[in-house]
Amino acid sequence: MFTSAFRSFRGKRAVSVVALLLVGACGGEDDNLGFDVFPDAGADVTDNGDGGSGGGSDEDGGDGGSGGDGGSGGSDGGTGGCKTAADCNDGIACTVDVCVKGVCSHYAGPNEGATACPAGQYCEVAKGCVPGVVCSNNEQCEQRFGDDPCKADVRCDLAQAICVFSPLDRDNDGHVPIVCGGDDCNDADDGIYAGNVEVCDGKDNDCDGTIDDDPQCPGAMVCQAAQCICPPANQCGSECVDKATDRNHCGQCNKACAVGEACENGSCVCPATSVICDGVCIDTQTNRNHCGGCKKACEWGQGCENGKCKDLPCTSPAMYLLVDESGSMSGNNWTAVKDGIGAFVVQVGSANLTAGIGFFPTSANACVPTSYKTPTVPLAALSSNSASITGALGRSPTASSYLRAPLEGSLDYVREWALSNPTSKAAVVLFVDGEPNASCSPADSWANAVSAAQTASGDTPAVKTYVVGIGTVLTQARVNELASAGGTNTGYIATNAAQVTSALEQIRGELLSCP
Repeated sequence: MFTSAFRSFRGKRAVSVVALLLVGACGGEDDNLGFDVFPDAGADVTDNGDGGSGGGSDEDGGDGGSGGDGGSGGSDGGTGGCKTAADCNDGIACTVDVCVKGVCSHYAGPNEGATACPAGQYCEVAKGCVPGVVCSNNEQCEQRFGDDPCKADVRCDLAQAICVFSPLDRDNDGHVPIVCGGDDCNDADDGIYAGNVEVCDGKDNDCDGTIDDDPQCPGAMVCQAAQCICPPANQCGSECVDKATDRNHCGQCNKACAVGEACENGSCVCPATSVICDGVCIDTQTNRNHCGGCKKACEWGQGCENGKCKDLPCTSPAMYLLVDESGSMSGNNWTAVKDGIGAFVVQVGSANLTAGIGFFPTSANACVPTSYKTPTVPLAALSSNSASITGALGRSPTASSYLRAPLEGSLDYVREWALSNPTSKAAVVLFVDGEPNASCSPADSWANAVSAAQTASGDTPAVKTYVVGIGTVLTQARVNELASAGGTNTGYIATNAAQVTSALEQIRGELLSCP
């Protein structure tokens, strides 16, 4: 009754009388395949479910009586009409029940695992577990069971002093041949048995009586003459494609669909709720930049729902501190930033913020934006990482002045965080004491930094840039220019720690407001 219990067993040899059995089955008029010659074949393959008389003998512990009517409590064991092995349950725990082409069959499972009989017993198909045949050597077991071709590896288990055997499985595929009550229609080929996947090889892999019926071939290939080939109509260079559905070859070779489009019946189409905006399929029911129609962008802190902009619920906003540590920040400027940030992060009012910190320039690849996507202290709840941020400020500024690459890379880092936190505002707070003087390509100029801030503030999701000018070099107008491009309008000038803390408090108020 356990259809897979025998798969860990492998028949180690078949007795030569298999040939005699097959000859008798083909040459005689008896349609029971000669099993009345082999009363202990361990199988019931008749069509009427009759277990047959003489199912056991006195010497194997049986009562020599009738073998039953196919097993109590289950199916009739061979009347047909089954769809799965479960339909063939004969109620006998030690048998394996199979459904082969709509007909139930049963065979004795291995004497271990789910089909194991109690110690000192073995399984008969119609009776279940019966007392085993006592033995002291292999020859005694050969004499008793050696003429049964459905029993393999017949031997004496000296520990139990009884004869044991395994179901016949000559090709070691874990499936017993049909003639022995199993589901293997070719026990000489381990790639053929009921339930196997049909492949394109000129064989009936699944034992359903048909060769290469609906075999698996890769891509748009088809099975012909036992080989997977690509029809000329499906060939696009070295690829084999279905031009009715392939997005890269929709309707014809190398005709690619736009982003978001699907290929249906050889034509590129947008999903039902989408339209083409700037050459891309956009779902105007959910896209913040195209909410209800192309280029109808929602405000910061809003999401798009059913084609309408709606305020998002307020959750912990992200404040990423990007600190200039160029040489000109030494002395009073660095003290102002260090002490001002240190006082802010431990305030009770800051506990609901998500915060992190990074510094610029880096020691290597200072002109490359991706060098600034790895923060010194990653964004996390400020209530848990305030000490890490304070500790990170224990450094000494000594470097040239950069700006575009640090700001661009930091904005990219925060944007990735915002993508995973769509209900939270996200911003970079830039602390800088002057314009860049580094030689980078593209030029590391104030104008290019303004451009990077403007791009991020208009992106989806938007990341704003707040600017705190440290010291006396930067003018208010210059700071406002960068802040305005970053979507925050007015920047701050700070020359001491108290002014740094005050600027951060005002920024905190804006980020915590709804929306």
